[in-house]
Amino acid sequence: MRRLIILLSGLMLSCAAVAADVRHSVVQIFNQGRNVDFQYPWQNGNIDSGSGTGVIIAGNRILTNAHVVDSSLQLQVRKVGSDKKYAAEVAFISDERDLALVTVKDAEFFHGTEALPLGALPLLGDEVTTYGFPVGWTQLAITRGVVSRIDYAIYAHSGYPNLVCQIDAAINPGASGGPAIVNGHLAGLNFQGLPSATASNVGYIIPPPVVESFL
Repeated sequence: MRRLIILLSGLMLSCAAVAADVRHSVVQIFNQGRNVDFQYPWQNGNIDSGSGTGVIIAGNRILTNAHVVDSSLQLQVRKVGSDKKYAAEVAFISDERDLALVTVKDAEFFHGTEALPLGALPLLGDEVTTYGFPVGWTQLAITRGVVSRIDYAIYAHSGYPNLVCQIDAAINPGASGGPAIVNGHLAGLNFQGLPSATASNVGYIIPPPVVESFL
C-alpha cells in the first residue's frame, strides 16, 4: 500500500509539471482586422476586434489558427499571467488548413516560455487536455476529454475537407488556436466545434499530420 501511495504521488507531481510547462507555452492573441468583401474589394470593410489563443513552438514561433489572425491590421500577444502585450505579425498563413505562424520581434517576450514539441497523431480513447481563452476572457481555461473520432471533415474557415480529431470537450470562440495535449506533447490545435443546439461537448482539433504539412 505504501508503494502504491508513493507511485500515485509521483504520478500526480508529473502531471502537474506537464500542466505547468504547457502554461508557459500558451499565449493570448489580440487581433484588429478589416473585413474584406472579395466581390467588392475596393470598398473598405468594417474593422473588427477579436481574440484567440496560440502556442509557442520551436524557433520562437507562435502557432495558431488562420481565422484568429486573418485580415490583420494590428496584432498583439501576451503570456499567461502577464498583462503586457507585445506587437506581433503574421509570418505565414494557410487559410485552407486554418493554420498560421506568428512572430514577435521583441526577444523579451520569449523569456520564461517553453516551446512545445509536436507529437504523433493521437489514438482513439486517448485522454486530451485543451488550453485556451474562451470568450476572450483573460484567465486561461483548461478542459479535458478523450479523442472520440478521427475522420475527414469540412474546415469551417476554408470550406475544404481535411483530417480532424473529434474530442468530447467543447471548443468555444477565443479558445481557437490553443494547444491540445496528449501525453505531454502537442497533439493538435483547437479550431472549431458544433453549436450546442446540434450536439453538446463536441470539439475538433487540427491533428499533427496537418500541422506538419503546413510547417
